[in-house]
Amino acid sequence: MVILGHTLAFALEMLLLIAVARAAYDLGTGAILPWVLAIAASAAVVLAWGRFAAPKSGHRLRGIQLLGFKTAMFALAAGAVAATFGPLPAALYVAAAIVHLALALRLGIL
Repeated sequence: MVILGHTLAFALEMLLLIAVARAAYDLGTGAILPWVLAIAASAAVVLAWGRFAAPKSGHRLRGIQLLGFKTAMFALAAGAVAATFGPLPAALYVAAAIVHLALALRLGIL
């Protein structure tokens, strides 16, 4: 079960990056701005996740704070998925995020 929890977490985190980058890219116009927005949005997600949610971070949040952070990040991803790919993929992402968070809480790996 722990392997399933970690695998699902990894998939959700990668989809978070992809969705945020794609949504940011879609906001830009011209040849360069979309790429700048996608890279900046991805960097912001990576920096925030690395500081507050990465297992080896010296500033990793714990307990309810980590749950809140992950919930907010997954909600950001769901919004980006909805804006880019539509409501059904966003609903599937939310369902997977709920399963992951519930499993992580049950296994004590959050």
